[in-house]
Amino acid sequence: MRVKYLFLCIVFLSLAGCTKKTSFPAAYNNLPLTQKGRLLTAHTWKEMSVEVHKFIKGDTIQYDITKQFASVDRDDYTVFYPDGTFLFEEGKSKFTSNSAQKYQRGTWQLQEKEAVLSLTFNQSTDHYAILALTPFKMVLSLAVQTEDASYKYTLTYTPEIENNIEASLLDVPVYTEVEIAPQYPGGIEALGQMIRRKQKYPLEARKKGIEGKVLVEFIIHEDGKPGSFAVVQSLGYGCDEAAVQTLQMMPSWKPGKQKGKPVNVRMSVPIAFKLN
Repeated sequence: MRVKYLFLCIVFLSLAGCTKKTSFPAAYNNLPLTQKGRLLTAHTWKEMSVEVHKFIKGDTIQYDITKQFASVDRDDYTVFYPDGTFLFEEGKSKFTSNSAQKYQRGTWQLQEKEAVLSLTFNQSTDHYAILALTPFKMVLSLAVQTEDASYKYTLTYTPEIENNIEASLLDVPVYTEVEIAPQYPGGIEALGQMIRRKQKYPLEARKKGIEGKVLVEFIIHEDGKPGSFAVVQSLGYGCDEAAVQTLQMMPSWKPGKQKGKPVNVRMSVPIAFKLN
């Protein structure tokens, strides 16, 4: 739910050349799940509604400010996996129609006797109170404190039976290490040139003097097409969207191979934003 010139740190392109395989989505051993853990991981959860209340210091009145917030988050999806990771996918509603599709990966954990769901992404953790968790509905509450006020977000989710979150990969192996790595047309140098040519420095990031790196994960499919883009290290200020939009312009790769056969391979590219 809650995004001067660019250079690419292409030397960090991550892919090794062994024989390690993971059955998507689990990259690690599955956690021992409790009843709540099984309910959490049993569905893809679609955000249906959000309520926001504001509490001003020294004031006993609760202000409903829900209408002040855009409704673009209310069709977002989140999938919780048994290995303790989650995937967030932005829904069709966006602030601008040409915004890049946003994916984010992180880790989840049930705490405080399973009364709290903690979500960690990009080295930041939010703690959601679990108000309800059934096979038919999940309601979470998040408290946010500022200098002069506090805010309470109440988010309601329902299971989504049909969804597109890497649906084509749910029963297909995805490799992280293969005998023959995927190859970009013309090689790594050509990939760097393409990114430097296509990438745009977001205006908001430029104005605020933001520099840093966005790490984008994606999958090169058996047919060589790149897809399933996910931001695994965020910079914000429009840089995440800019990085994903650029990589989405990549042409098909020569697919990776394992035992002589084309396979799906998970890769990641760090894209650095640096002002002159």
